[in-house]
Amino acid sequence: MIFAARMALLALLYAFLGLVAWLVWRDVSRGEPEQAEPSARAGARLVVVRGEESGLRAGQTFLLQTVTTIGRDLENDIVVADTYTSGRHARIERRDGRWWLEDLGATNPTRLNGHPLPPMDPVPLDPGDVIRVGLTEFKFRP
Repeated sequence: MIFAARMALLALLYAFLGLVAWLVWRDVSRGEPEQAEPSARAGARLVVVRGEESGLRAGQTFLLQTVTTIGRDLENDIVVADTYTSGRHARIERRDGRWWLEDLGATNPTRLNGHPLPPMDPVPLDPGDVIRVGLTEFKFRP
């Protein structure tokens, strides 16, 4: 009886570890760049211009969803792992046929073309705009 209980406990332990490994893999892979060529894709995207400090490579491309969050937390759509980036730093949202950038009250403000954004006050994005989050810079491509 004790042997059966130990085996059941061991099976539960392995199932738990497998679940944790799967969740970590899912969160890490969510922040990976798209592999297709940018010219072959439709839709708006952010292209990394500078991101060595955050582990991102220049040229990496992220497709934008209707609402895309950027920050250090793994729950964000784009994870920027540098110490100057807040957990939930910025949000890009498609509304009324335009793309809007909003600083979410980050300690280091989100910058658009070199100018700091006021917190919680969305501004429209134009093609070629440069967005700076922490030490990382992205170029907006609609």
